[in-house]
Amino acid sequence: MSVLIEIEGLSKTFSGFKALSDVGFAIPEGKITAVIGPNGAGKSTLFNLITGKLVPTSGAIRLQGRDITTLPPEARVRSGFGRTFQRTSVFGEMSVRENLRTALLCQGSHVWSFWRAATAFFESDVQALASRFELSDALDLQAKTMSHGDQKQLELAMAVAQTPKVLLLDEPLAGMSPVETRTAVAAIVDEVRQRGITLLFTEHDIDVVFEIADVIVVLDKGRLIASGPATQIRSDARVQAVYLGQSDALEAPELQ
Repeated sequence: MSVLIEIEGLSKTFSGFKALSDVGFAIPEGKITAVIGPNGAGKSTLFNLITGKLVPTSGAIRLQGRDITTLPPEARVRSGFGRTFQRTSVFGEMSVRENLRTALLCQGSHVWSFWRAATAFFESDVQALASRFELSDALDLQAKTMSHGDQKQLELAMAVAQTPKVLLLDEPLAGMSPVETRTAVAAIVDEVRQRGITLLFTEHDIDVVFEIADVIVVLDKGRLIASGPATQIRSDARVQAVYLGQSDALEAPELQ
């Protein structure tokens, strides 16, 4: 299993407060890695360090052996990083179709063509993505008129459409109904597997984490307390203690 990203001794201090302390783990290429932990564990800080929004106080981040610790966010995007946030981010004035096409145009590096209107590009891909994320009936709706759950589905579809080398999803299922969650999870897993995208995500839904993650990283109070496959994490005493001894919450669900 090859390593895409190496995190080594990563720490971040804000005005004397250590939000992250000496965190280190590897993100395997082409796999799904989940970062879990209670509120205040340092998950968002870790994501912001990996994407370049923050610069670490100490430690290193390497992408395929290349040191990117101080590389700015836009340079990381050019290196193959993609990210969604806890708050939905879509082009509200544009239709679902236009949002999806924009994402595909970015992925394909088609900025503008004198001879061909942008509406001619990627129509079959737009249709396929809309179908996979159950947005086919909303293709001509303005994104801002859709429900929160549908906007989240659209944001996820746009994220995978760009086929980044590594995609970071920060609580991608927040605010979704159980039905929307199942649709989104199935679509995300299928798309990242088919496209060969390395996925790193945070999520409070432990059932989802154990269902889809190849590797699980557990943080508590800014420190790494466990990292490994689901079977190892499920039986880890330190992880059980962090989750208030509620071992049932860490039982992997039966796969359908």
